[in-house]
Amino acid sequence: MVKSMTTPRQRVSPRNIDRQLQRRRDEGLSRVRTVTKVAAVGCVAAVGAFAAYISSAIPGHSTTPAAGSTQSAGASPVTSPTTTPSSGASSSSASPSTTLAPPVNTPAPTRQRAPVVSSVS
Repeated sequence: MVKSMTTPRQRVSPRNIDRQLQRRRDEGLSRVRTVTKVAAVGCVAAVGAFAAYISSAIPGHSTTPAAGSTQSAGASPVTSPTTTPSSGASSSSASPSTTLAPPVNTPAPTRQRAPVVSSVS
């Protein structure tokens, strides 16, 4: 007797094929779900980093100086408004008035013309 070199084919039932297809589909969906989560977290982190950079880069936003820091030359010291009691009224019913200190440097006049905006239709 001569033995055949081929292996006998396994009989694959439609039920096994369906299970394999469902498993492949579920694995693919799991990969897509993981990639979507990573992309979403990355986008949120990038927006947060961009917002932090922009908030410090835009002029006009102040930062609180650290304790013990010195002011640069030419910078005016920060003065808080002082309260003075109003004269002639009782102290219990009158509210204190506030006075502000004048600026250290007065604004310098410029010879630049104001921009003119006109609309022509």
